[in-house]
Amino acid sequence: MKTSASDTSSASSILSDWRDGRVRPDASIRTALQQIEDSEQRLAVVATEDGEPRGVVTDGDLRRGLREGLSPEQPVTAVMMEDAVAARREGDPEGMGPATTETEDRQVPFIDAGGRTPGSVPSTTPRLAIVSTHPIQYYAPFFRQLSAREGLDIQVFYGWEGPSTGDYDPGFDEEVTWDIPLLDGYPHTFLENESSDPGTHHFRGLVTPDLVPSIEAWGADAVLVYGWNYWSHLAALRHFHGRVPVLFRGDSTLLDETPGPRRWARRLALRWVYRHVDRALYVGQNSRAYFEAHGLSEDQLTWVPHAVDNTRFADAADAEEKARRWRDEVGIPDEAPVILFAGKLGEKKAPDVLLDAFLQLENEEAHLAVVGSGPMEEALREEADGHPRVHFLGFQNQSRMPVVYRLGDVFVLPSRGPGETWGLAVNEAMACRRPVVVTEKVGCAPDLVDEANGRVVPPEEAGALVDALDDLLADRDRLRAMGRRSAERIQYWSIPAAADRTVDAVRSVVGADVEREGFVQSSMEPQGV
Repeated sequence: MKTSASDTSSASSILSDWRDGRVRPDASIRTALQQIEDSEQRLAVVATEDGEPRGVVTDGDLRRGLREGLSPEQPVTAVMMEDAVAARREGDPEGMGPATTETEDRQVPFIDAGGRTPGSVPSTTPRLAIVSTHPIQYYAPFFRQLSAREGLDIQVFYGWEGPSTGDYDPGFDEEVTWDIPLLDGYPHTFLENESSDPGTHHFRGLVTPDLVPSIEAWGADAVLVYGWNYWSHLAALRHFHGRVPVLFRGDSTLLDETPGPRRWARRLALRWVYRHVDRALYVGQNSRAYFEAHGLSEDQLTWVPHAVDNTRFADAADAEEKARRWRDEVGIPDEAPVILFAGKLGEKKAPDVLLDAFLQLENEEAHLAVVGSGPMEEALREEADGHPRVHFLGFQNQSRMPVVYRLGDVFVLPSRGPGETWGLAVNEAMACRRPVVVTEKVGCAPDLVDEANGRVVPPEEAGALVDALDDLLADRDRLRAMGRRSAERIQYWSIPAAADRTVDAVRSVVGADVEREGFVQSSMEPQGV
């Protein structure tokens, strides 16, 4: 079953009935549904297995379970979840009503919408509901860190299972199943998506009417929304604005704006959207400029670094040796410099510009490794025409990426846009101690890349890329020093840092004490690192 939430309307009377014993706390699915019908409520229940609490579901979940073959005699424990939330908000000193119910000489913990026993979370701990589209490999480690932090209690609400479970991914032009865990280590809920065409490729790809009542039933003190441009996400922004603090996370930039009436019309529309946001968690300088252009003030902006799991990339066991063996297998000599591209082979990332530049290099010992797949792959192979120093290595899954980045001596992200709002592959390459070359269309450029650890070049200019690569490849010792500088710099852009800053931002907007030893709250990103 999937976790959902109750939207009961006359909670107090039902809680009173339950406390007085007029609603049986133990029942089968059949009996629980009858209780629900008799009380005209969508009561939440705690499903049990071998007599122990297992999770929180609603009457809708129970009915779906029966349709999918569960026995009507499956045991459940009925609880008044919405009443618990109301009691907590009213300052119930016992923390959501009675702590246990007595059944057959055994104590059954009273569990609220987040699956917690009363008193297990201090009343001073804010509850943050996180609204995200689907499980994403970059966000999962961050959610785990947040879940492990003292001072914040989270629940992630997903509106879609996403393309990472064997579905076709148009960016890679093949079916993709990630080989790292995306759901372990943090509490999450999948909501029913009623879209006729589910996905993140259009506004109505996420239509989850249960999102708002689920968050309310869980008792969120604040809401963090990832992106506004989906039906459900915009609905959540509009509903919760003025009710609880609304935080927003997005990495949009102004890099792809073009002059004209459409730009100003879009600016006006986005100013309306962001009026529903209390605090924006911007990822870098380009992101900050975007939020400022759409009406957010200094005190509404907090820097939370865009980050990957640096440790997974930096400390991967035997990654250098595995990369060396891989180079041998594809015919790259040990002493040959390697330029690496890793990503989707599509127009946005402009691998064609990199291939064009490579074929013009003065360095005739350099090799180009192209890792990834996508709609441009066939055209790229035709352009390379079997070149002995160009290697197409195909799609590589997440567990393999620490080795992938070590194939190269320099990583290149030659994006032309639109939509290269950050480029987290740059973070990954830097964590692997690699210098990086990016274009001005890559959102992270002003934050992560300069001449100390790479180069920033104009987009779609193969000649500028040729000059930069010839210069970098001319001195291998300098390349290694630049790689070390990358590794030093990316330490400031880490998931632990992002989690710490998010916790403090949430506690700040809900009025909790944010002082911690060794930490000073600041909206600004690090300078000169």
